[in-house]
Amino acid sequence: MNRIIYIDIAKAICIILVVIGHYSPENQPQWYAAINHFIYSFHMPLFLFASGFIFKPTHTDGSAYKALIIKKIKRLLVPYFTCSVIVITLKLLSQGNAYVENPVTALSYLKMFYLPEAGYFLWFIWALFTMFLITPLFKTRTARNWVFLASIILAYAPFTLPEAFCLNQFKRMYVYFMFGIFVRENNIGSIMNEYSTLKMTVTSIMFAILEFIYLTTDNNSITANVVLTILPFIGIAFVIYVSQLICKHINPEKHNLLMSIAAASYTIYLFHTTFEGLAKAILMKIPFDDGLWYIFSVKACLIVMSGIVIPMAMHAVAKRFAATRFLLGLK
Repeated sequence: MNRIIYIDIAKAICIILVVIGHYSPENQPQWYAAINHFIYSFHMPLFLFASGFIFKPTHTDGSAYKALIIKKIKRLLVPYFTCSVIVITLKLLSQGNAYVENPVTALSYLKMFYLPEAGYFLWFIWALFTMFLITPLFKTRTARNWVFLASIILAYAPFTLPEAFCLNQFKRMYVYFMFGIFVRENNIGSIMNEYSTLKMTVTSIMFAILEFIYLTTDNNSITANVVLTILPFIGIAFVIYVSQLICKHINPEKHNLLMSIAAASYTIYLFHTTFEGLAKAILMKIPFDDGLWYIFSVKACLIVMSGIVIPMAMHAVAKRFAATRFLLGLK
C-alpha cells in the first residue's frame, strides 16, 4: 500500500505532542498546564485514527489472519517487551539511589505480560493490539461499519472493563481506530484528501471554540463532557488539514525532519519517557529557579528534545543490525 504522506506528517505531529504531554512536573506554570490539557484532549485519538486509516483489512482465509497477527506481534509486542524489560531493569537499579516516578518491583517482570507495568503510557500498545485482533474478523465494509457503530456505543456505555491487557482503555479508544477505517472506506477519505483553505478555516474555528470551552469550563460539568466527546474528532480533522498544508510545502522524496520523526515514531513512543527522565535527573542537579518562566521553558525544551532526539538516534542505530531491528519491530 502506498504511503499516505500527510498521515505520516500527522503521526510526527502527534508523537511530538505525546512527548510534550508526558512532561508534566508538579511545579509547572498554569500556561504549561493549559498546553497539556489541550494536548490530552485529542492526541491519542489522533494516533488511533491514523492507525485505523492506514489499516488494510484481511479479506482472505485464516492463514492471512494468522500472518497479520504474527506481523503485529513482531511489530507491537516484541518492542513492548523489549522496552518493558529495559525500563523495569533501569528503575530497579536506580530507584534506591534516585527519585523514580512509578517505582517497580521484581514482580513487574511478570505483570508486564498483562499490564503496562513499565509505564502507564504503554496502555496504547495493548489496546492497539486488541484492535488488530478483533477488526480483521469482520471481512466486509458493511460489517466494519456496524463495528464502528458498536464502538461508539462501547466507548460511552456506563461500565468499565478489566484493567488487564488494558481492556478498559480499548473500550474508550476503539471508536477512534474504527473512525479511521470508516473515513477511509466510505469515501469520506476523499473529502479529507482534498485540502482547501475553506475547510482548514472552518475546522480551525470550530477547534478553537471547542478548546476554549473545554479549557475554561469545569471538567465535571455536562458542557465539558459534551465538548470532550466532540473535540477529539474535530482535533483529528484539524491536524489532518494542517498536515496536508505542510505537505504542500515539502518534497517527501527529500530528507525532512517531520518525515524522520514519523519513521521513528514507535521507537520514540517506547523510550521517550526514559530519556526525559534521564534529562530531568541531570537538570535537577543544576540550581535553576524553576519559578522563572524562561528558566522553566528552557528546561522543558531540553527535556522534550531529549525524549525525541535520543530515541531517533537509537532508531537510526538499531536499523543497522538484525537483532535490534527485531527487538524494536523495525523493518
